[in-house]
Amino acid sequence: MLSFIILLFLIILSTVSTFILSNSAYKVNYRTSSVTSTSYLLSSFTEGIINNKNASLHLLNTLSRNVNDDIKMLYIPTALYAPRADSTSTIGKQLQRAKADGRKRRGKVLTHLRECTGKNVESVTFDLVSDTLSHPTNPKLNDVYEIKYDIIFIDGGNTFYLYSSLLKSPKMLELIKESFKGVYIGVSAGAIIKGLKIYTALWKGMDDPTVVEERDWETIEGLKSEDYCFFPHYEEKWKDLCDEKEGGEKVVRLREDDCYVSGVGVISSDC
Repeated sequence: MLSFIILLFLIILSTVSTFILSNSAYKVNYRTSSVTSTSYLLSSFTEGIINNKNASLHLLNTLSRNVNDDIKMLYIPTALYAPRADSTSTIGKQLQRAKADGRKRRGKVLTHLRECTGKNVESVTFDLVSDTLSHPTNPKLNDVYEIKYDIIFIDGGNTFYLYSSLLKSPKMLELIKESFKGVYIGVSAGAIIKGLKIYTALWKGMDDPTVVEERDWETIEGLKSEDYCFFPHYEEKWKDLCDEKEGGEKVVRLREDDCYVSGVGVISSDC
């Protein structure tokens, strides 16, 4: 009974906070997105959701409205698995470390969602490159295209490796871009691909496009689920670079503790 009262209080608090934020605290007046799913686009899940109480409450409110039973999450860590040309380790060793990192990241997300919602959260990991499922919390999660997921979580890493892999997985591309109706959480590379273009991944030179086949990444369109491009991990030192590169494009600059929510705008931890 006590847990029910606490959950009810959090939902009410979330609703009030969302109303206040949407009417006063957002710094940018964004146009409502036309997609039916709700996207949470971040630089960091830890800073943008866990430590950003406003964004965490908004996410809780969204999940509480739309999910009645256990929460089912599809976790896609493919961007983490990109080989690094500057590494002295073998490709196999790099992949082994990346998979271990992905398991830790997924564990942190699951822990927060369980504590935040008070619900059981079931999850499975899907790699776009190998087209395989792994680490299901429930053995029934054995068909990635048959399960109705409440959350699709795409983690950060190499944007070009992620997007190239997604383009080669037409069923997953269709699921994410067209048919998914739940909550999309995109971190870093997972945020960039939701925009009009993904060329912002070139600006800092930290994502290596040579790990995949050559493309004109300056002009390649993103999923276009939002009406903007996204530049995660923004700091003041990148201001001149962004001013120069943006041109006429609409670019959302995401700081570490920012969370862009479709149809709402950027929720900052200091709102």
